[in-house]
This record gives sequence, structure tokens and C-alpha cells, in this order.
Amino acid sequence: MLVAIPVAVVMLRCYPPLARELARIAGQSRGVVAFVGLSRATRTPRGAVLPSFALVLVLAMVAFPDMIAASVSRSQVAASWQQVGADAVISAPSGQVITPALQRQIASVPGVVSTADAVVDAGSLLPSGFELSVVFVDPAQYAAVIDQAPGPRFPLAALSGDAGSSQAAGVVPAVATTAAAQLVGTAPTDLSVGTSTITIRLAGQIGNVPGVAANAVAVMPLQALGPQPPGPDLMLVAGPGLDAARLGAAVSRALPGGSVTLRATAVTVLTTAPVPQAAQTAITQGMAIAAGFGVLVLLLSLLLTARTREMTLARLATMGLRRWQAQLLLAAETLPPVVAAAVGGVACAWLLARLVGPSLNLAAFSGTGSATVVTPAVVPLVVAAAGLVLAALLVLAVQAVITYHRGSARALRIAD
Repeated sequence: MLVAIPVAVVMLRCYPPLARELARIAGQSRGVVAFVGLSRATRTPRGAVLPSFALVLVLAMVAFPDMIAASVSRSQVAASWQQVGADAVISAPSGQVITPALQRQIASVPGVVSTADAVVDAGSLLPSGFELSVVFVDPAQYAAVIDQAPGPRFPLAALSGDAGSSQAAGVVPAVATTAAAQLVGTAPTDLSVGTSTITIRLAGQIGNVPGVAANAVAVMPLQALGPQPPGPDLMLVAGPGLDAARLGAAVSRALPGGSVTLRATAVTVLTTAPVPQAAQTAITQGMAIAAGFGVLVLLLSLLLTARTREMTLARLATMGLRRWQAQLLLAAETLPPVVAAAVGGVACAWLLARLVGPSLNLAAFSGTGSATVVTPAVVPLVVAAAGLVLAALLVLAVQAVITYHRGSARALRIAD
């Protein structure tokens, strides 16, 4: 209320001069319908003040909760990317690999955009003996999948830019998580992987590695395993609209015991948790109630001035006003205050997001456990404002049809 009242006052003061300027521009054209409608719109009736206040408050009560829901949804999507790292992750059981035939089947699943294979193994730093997980990948394919996620890009140049010269000198570049980078250090270090010893050099850092649960993980080019590397036991899939059922069927048929982790499942788990689901239901109900009151206020405000508009249509109909011209006149007369209320409601919701949003922590409602704040969003504001304008146009169109259907224009001609 404290935000809506001053916004509504400013809006009611600003829109009449704008409407008069539009009427002046319309008066220079040959048509008279828009000029008459805008001229009538410049006269703000006393009864229009309270509906304008109500519409500003209603729009704020619709757009601001919608921004809350959008912020919660963004937090849940970001958490799903952190948990899974790709749209789908396929892991082979211990001792098995993902065959080339299965790789082709996965790549052919509808909705799959790109895939990346990886070989996961355990490594030990020499001579310290610190253990870490090692992931061998094709840098270009791996980056194409990882970069589908929001956030920092994968440091492809660190693995492919000078990888050839480094490997020729016997040093393999690697990018590592924070925990692994602290173990590796900045100097070239020997890493024992299986029966091989690889000299690695830290070339960059990353946040996490999809499909690998360990904290200390190093990623390096597949060429470090030699000319004949083993088959991959991890596969990452990028595809926002992939056919999850077909993907799961292909993996279960060709790789018994293999696991398929879907990011969509992670999002579903977050959104269907009791507290987030109850919060979303409450937000939706509140928005629906506010929108219902907004429609009611709009109907009442238009009905209060319906008689004067009907008589105006009747008089102009005696001069040959057509139905589409009547609808244009009604729109030109009624839309300026409605649009002004829509702008005021959008401004009110935006101010609420700026003033109150940083003080709200929605972690409990998102189910992620991470801090979530309300930030201004364009889509909820535009949708709320467009909904109000469309509702006003619908009511005006119905009024124009009813006025002509009842024959008000014919009655006025007979009276004359």
C-alpha cells in the first residue's frame, strides 16, 4: 500500500497531459473517432480515482508474487544444473564401458543436441600420495555439452590451446576443481593412473565435474591415455527436450546395471517437495484472487461510466458511426487510464522487487538450501500489464456489441 499509493498519485497526474497530446495529434488526421475518444479520456471523472488505485495495487499483487515464483524457479533450475551438470548423465557399472553402438543409439535419441564421452579413473599424486579422481575427455566435445549449463564457460583453450606442445614436452595440461587444484599446485606434478605415470600441469580451474561425486577431480585430454585409450564409462548428454523414456530404454537394454541421471528429474524433485509445492500453490492462489479482484474492479469502473459511453455511441451512430468505429472510440476513451494503471502497477511491482526483494530469502521455498532473492523480471511485469489491457479491450468489445444489438442508435433516431 505504501508503494502503490504514491505510484497511483503520480500516474493520475501524468496521464491526462499525455492523453491531451495524443488527442492533439489525432485531431490533425482526417478521422474523428480517435480524436473524440482521446478527448473524452482527458476528462478524469471523480469515480476513476479509486479504481485506478485499486488496479495499481492489484497489478502489484499479481506481478510481484509472479516475480517471486520466477526467482524460485530460476533457483531450482540452477540447483539442478549444479546437481547433474548436464541434461542427462549415463554411467556404466564398474568394469563395463559404453560401447560405440550404445553411443550411437544415445546420440540418435530425439531431442539430443550433443554428447561427450569420458573415461573416469582414480589417480594418486607422486610422491605425496594424495588421491583424486581423473576424467579423460575430448575437450571440444566436452565443452560443447558443459557449456549448455548456465555459469562460467569450460576453459577449452586450457586443454586444447597449447596441449600439443605441452604433451610433446611430456607435460599434460589439466583443469581441476578447487580441491584438486590445491593438491596439484602450480608446478608440473607426476600423477599415477593405473599402471601409467603422467606429468600434469594445472592449466585452469572449474567448479565441478558432472557425473563424478568426488570433490578433488582433474580433467585432462583423452590423448594422455595414449593412442588406444580404453572405452568410456561416462557419457554426458545435452538436450533440453530429449526423450527420457527412449533414452532410459536404450541404456537399460544395451547396458544392464547402467544408471541414467536426468536433470529434469532433479527439477521435479525440487518442485514437488512439500514446502516448495505448498509455497507455489499459495502464490498461485494469491495471484488468482488478486486477478479476480482486478477484473471485478475493471468491470465496475467501466459499468459506472457505461451509460455516458452508450449515449455518445448513439449520437455518433446517427451520423453514420459504424461498429468498428464505435469499438475504436471506446478503446481510445478507456484505454489511456487503463494503460496508465498498468504502467503504475508495473512500476509498483518493480519498486517492490528493488526495495523488498534483497531482504527476502526464499531458500526454504525453493528447496535448494541456497540463498534466493527476488530480482526484477520483465516477463511477469509484461504479462500482468498485457492481461489488464486485454481484459479492458474484451469488456469494451462486448459493450459495443450489446449497444448495437439493443438498437440504441435506432431509438435515438426515432426520438429525433
